[in-house]
Amino acid sequence: MNSAFPVTRFIGRVFLFLLRCAVIILSFALLVTPFNRAGFQEISDGLYSPDTPLMDSQLLDYLLYPWLSIPIGVFILIYAYVRFRFIAPECRWLADLAYLAAISVLMMGIQFAIYFPVIKSNAL
Repeated sequence: MNSAFPVTRFIGRVFLFLLRCAVIILSFALLVTPFNRAGFQEISDGLYSPDTPLMDSQLLDYLLYPWLSIPIGVFILIYAYVRFRFIAPECRWLADLAYLAAISVLMMGIQFAIYFPVIKSNAL
């Protein structure tokens, strides 16, 4: 790594900085998404009737409550503890990439479950 060009090292450090910023933003977004249930409920009521579960999905209706932020927050805290306590500084970039992938998959899954029925619906 010491023989790399200074520009390459600089670009790598900028990339890692942006990666860590993306992790923080996505983690925050994942924590606050369940608190927007009322907005998602309005979309669901427009597509279906107010008596149906959220986006006509029992699982999404069960999961999209503020209590979901508690296990997600615990997961984030456990990752932060493990990252600083047990992962060597040389390997933290790899752990950050893996964490970004996990958070991204969770966020995309929730967004897909919420907005896929909207995409499938007929135009007004």
